[in-house]
Amino acid sequence: MDTHTYGGSCHCGRVRFEVTTNLSRASQCNCSICTIWPDIRLSLLEITGGIVVSGLIGFLIVEGLFKKKFSNRIRALLCLTAVAPVVLASQIMFWVGIGIWQKILTITCFMCFPFMQALSSYRNLTLLNRLLTALDEAMPYAFVGMVFAEAMAATAGLGFLMIIAGSQLYMAEAIAISFLTFGLMTIISCSLRFVVKRLCFSEDKVEAVPSPAI
Repeated sequence: MDTHTYGGSCHCGRVRFEVTTNLSRASQCNCSICTIWPDIRLSLLEITGGIVVSGLIGFLIVEGLFKKKFSNRIRALLCLTAVAPVVLASQIMFWVGIGIWQKILTITCFMCFPFMQALSSYRNLTLLNRLLTALDEAMPYAFVGMVFAEAMAATAGLGFLMIIAGSQLYMAEAIAISFLTFGLMTIISCSLRFVVKRLCFSEDKVEAVPSPAI
């Protein structure tokens, strides 16, 4: 049988090795670093779904709040969203079952009120800047909702991995996943703030251009 020399290393590259063997078959790496990508994608999908649903609900409620015809009814809905994480989040699983929609709606409950509060506070900005700023302020609540939803019922996701690692006393893995989750939230938040800053700068630049003399 023909033998070949194969080289490999750990993820950081500090430990390297070579093996000379007849490699008839190979299996896919199942370490925590390689297998965490599906969990990252799942958690980001859940957060994206929560952002879309809470964004639509929040926008309709806030815009209706400033129309006198619907203001009284809208204020009642606004009060309901303030207690949604406590009242509704724990009951969603019984209404829609266990699945992706359970997590999306739980995230919606957590971030809907902060989103609407920010959206109604920045009425001096353009609509796009208001939406992006409100998303940035509600983003921490979305990640808290994701962890809560995956703790209630999940078999995958960053929140699920974080809780399982902590319960099994794998503290290094739990801390690493926590930092990864916080890092993702920071990257998304910084991206939103960068876009808002660029948009505001562009608007100020347009306003600063003097009108041509007639």
